[in-house]
Amino acid sequence: MAHAGLVKLARRRETRLVGAQLTSKGETTARVFCGMSGWPASLASEDELRRLAGSQFAAREGRWISERGLAGIDYGGDTSEFVLVESLLLPSLVSGRAESLADSAGRVWYRLADAGPPPDESAPDVEPCDDLRTFYDAEIRRYLHEFTTTKPRNTFEIGPIPMPACVQTRGANNDVEHDHSLPD
Repeated sequence: MAHAGLVKLARRRETRLVGAQLTSKGETTARVFCGMSGWPASLASEDELRRLAGSQFAAREGRWISERGLAGIDYGGDTSEFVLVESLLLPSLVSGRAESLADSAGRVWYRLADAGPPPDESAPDVEPCDDLRTFYDAEIRRYLHEFTTTKPRNTFEIGPIPMPACVQTRGANNDVEHDHSLPD
């Protein structure tokens, strides 16, 4: 996989393998195999973040854009559109071209980071694998279940720290106190 440019290997003294990381090409290939969107959709979502910069969905400070603007829906109902927004932006989030944050009610904001040009990675000509997508979705569900049910092991542990990402299973509790510099 390293010779194909899909992973970057880290070695100590040319012999001991200490780690591996997907390259941009490897990440793009994995997304295609799982039937997920790639760079074209992510770059289009970045354009939408730029377009919404002066809208009602923009925070007063920090260039943060509410997921409501990107999804085109309001809170309180089906959250699948918010999950789609996150999925479309995932290549940009993983590469550091975009950032996200979430509040305690699960509302998410996105902004563009000061990053260079996107990688020049076209999607490989491969067929998506339904089994890989099923595995990916099962792992996401497993992680979410573990995240929502895990209790701290001792009194000094605070438990899992949430990633700033949309969770499809979240409730519609929007009356939590929040940072008023961010739009509702």
